[in-house]
Amino acid sequence: MNASEHIERVLLGACLLEDEQTLDLVVSSLKPTHFSLDSHKRIARRIVKLYTSHRPVNAVTVPQELEHYNELEAVGGWSYVANLIDGLPMRLGEGAQDHIERLKEFWRKRELANLAEQMAVQAGDSSEDSHTSIQVATARLEEIVSDSVTENPAVDGYTVAALDRWQQEHDGRNSPGLSFGIPELDEATGGLMPGEQTAL
Repeated sequence: MNASEHIERVLLGACLLEDEQTLDLVVSSLKPTHFSLDSHKRIARRIVKLYTSHRPVNAVTVPQELEHYNELEAVGGWSYVANLIDGLPMRLGEGAQDHIERLKEFWRKRELANLAEQMAVQAGDSSEDSHTSIQVATARLEEIVSDSVTENPAVDGYTVAALDRWQQEHDGRNSPGLSFGIPELDEATGGLMPGEQTAL
């Protein structure tokens, strides 16, 4: 189990222990999409549904809600949900906010990695308009940054650097293709590209 999954389990488990303070923080600070595992996203969705309908959130009502929506087996059954509370203190207290911030940091890193992968694919697609791609990427980056629990200047720095590198590659200042070893030829052709033939 990685660190992100462990933090997810702790936060979900604390909600099941009827820790009102943590439950309020989790529901107001996180969305189900912040969780990495599909099972945790499903559990978080049901916790939010119970909470917003002013019904009890605990180790009995959440599995019942999952069962009602035919999702209980998809998350690992009653035993998986019950095991979320194993070894947890009755109250996370101050630690809840730290766990939420760490979980969101893992989410931001996953989102940035996904966006970088999409941008790399678009950079290699000559039919894509670079300005449209940059606008879409910038809008997504702004969503990621605005969804932060705390201000994180490092995310802004990564954003600017990633966009600058992508723009340089797409403009041909840094050839996205395989270099010919001749800077003038690389600049004129963009380098040796997959599926292309270059005649001199």
